[in-house]
Amino acid sequence: MLVSTEAIVLSKIKYKENDLIVKCFTAFFGTRSYLIRGALKNRKGPFRAAYFQPLSMISIEAEHKDIRSLQYLKDLKILSHFDTIHRDIEKSTVALFLSEVLGNLLNEDSPDPQLYEMLSSALNWFDHQERCGYFHLLLLIKVMRYLGCSPEEDNSDFEYFNMESGRFMDSHQESNCISGSVVSDLKTILGMQFDNSTGWKLPAVRKQALLKLILDYLERHVPGFRKPKSVVILNQVFN
Repeated sequence: MLVSTEAIVLSKIKYKENDLIVKCFTAFFGTRSYLIRGALKNRKGPFRAAYFQPLSMISIEAEHKDIRSLQYLKDLKILSHFDTIHRDIEKSTVALFLSEVLGNLLNEDSPDPQLYEMLSSALNWFDHQERCGYFHLLLLIKVMRYLGCSPEEDNSDFEYFNMESGRFMDSHQESNCISGSVVSDLKTILGMQFDNSTGWKLPAVRKQALLKLILDYLERHVPGFRKPKSVVILNQVFN
């Protein structure tokens, strides 16, 4: 079946000598993987490797068959020629990190057009910002809501947060509860939107602690989720 859809690139790996396998989150078909023949050989062809950078947004025509795990591209167009995401060292590091995390989170081939639209709008917004700020943290919080595992925001005045139940609590009754400044920072980011996140200031150590909390929480609540290796590079760049 020949299909057309927009897609966000999540990962690419070399296959054989000159081919690539590219994993994408598509607008209409969920997550799909595509075999790109000759991408590493022909720099002037329709499917150059440079088109598949982390979080690149593309429009594709592809041949989909449910009986196979790898699909085949027929045509491709770049949707967004990002001005900064792939050129700025901090933003490109964030893009690498987010593509790895999203590649772990978005493994279903069922469509989620609303999640796709949120990610697409967020990436275009990010491209026009001067600094990275807290984009990666806020984006992961928003993705949690679409996955149905977001922390409950009721009782957010309570001091403790239960990592297992995802609820704020008024006492440290269970071993899964945490407290301190990281819980306060979690409450803040749960109430944020992208537009009002640019003025928030956190020391690097607290920013890293909040990221660790989010990744630990995802590991508990999303089956098969693996902590990204690129978090080490991310923390080095923002240290």
